[in-house]
Amino acid sequence: MMTQAEIKAAVAAELGASLAALMPAADTDVRWFNEGQARLQWYKDAVVGPLAWNAGDSTVAYGEPIVEVQEILYPQDAQETSWRPGQGGLLISDYDGAQYAGTCKLLVRTYWEEVSGAQISELPRDGDAACIAYVLHRFFRFVAHDRSVYQRYAVLMGENGVAIDDLSDISDNHYRDFLDLRTDLPLQQAAQFYVGD
Repeated sequence: MMTQAEIKAAVAAELGASLAALMPAADTDVRWFNEGQARLQWYKDAVVGPLAWNAGDSTVAYGEPIVEVQEILYPQDAQETSWRPGQGGLLISDYDGAQYAGTCKLLVRTYWEEVSGAQISELPRDGDAACIAYVLHRFFRFVAHDRSVYQRYAVLMGENGVAIDDLSDISDNHYRDFLDLRTDLPLQQAAQFYVGD
């Protein structure tokens, strides 16, 4: 559960002041952290809804990005319960669409909120560490794959610098750290796919 400032400080501590100066833009480290969150393949459990439909509707949009629907929850007096999860929204298995208007809620897996000045990471410690490793992977890949940045790196580091191939290896090592830390996250139960009535 790191703040944006803590992410920046952790990355700067790993890189040192000289290398941190090569970061392409002020918030690139946080953008890469958020990209790492999305690549964790470890998602947030949430409730979405209520979603509403009218008689005759054949689709209902989720309204937000959802990785997978675990269950569709209908109110006790629901007259229409034949919806099923689709890409981007619910679909009804009736040719004529819904027979009745109604609502439902969804138990879902969704992406974590992106870290910003107002939003802290919601990941556990292992997730944050994995995302920091991902930032370092992206940084060293950036330096190794951009000749002008590599030349700036060579000037900054002088005799302490390493060859481009070695920077690629460092990038790969940080990516392996990301993958290893990702496996330390708690296992999520497999989704129980909803089967309509």
